[in-house]
Amino acid sequence: LYMFRFYISDLCRQLVQESQIYRQRLIEHGTDRLIVYRGCRMRMEELEKLRDIAKKRSEQTSMNGFISTSLVRKVAEQFQDSHSHNRSN
Repeated sequence: LYMFRFYISDLCRQLVQESQIYRQRLIEHGTDRLIVYRGCRMRMEELEKLRDIAKKRSEQTSMNGFISTSLVRKVAEQFQDSHSHNRSN
């Protein structure tokens, strides 16, 4: 990680900048929420834990690592279906 510290720092700065731009666009369109969908099967216990964390942290949750999301629910559902099909093989 030390070798990539400048890249990681620049990436974080760009993500903050893009986030601010996107939030401003949401406000301009009369909303302050961004809803994204993730195609992933979870146990009910995991889902409840995420909900509890979101409530305690002002409805924001962070995860270790990157996850794939979509603004379109159908896309996430297709990913979920293909992912669960791959696991059964």
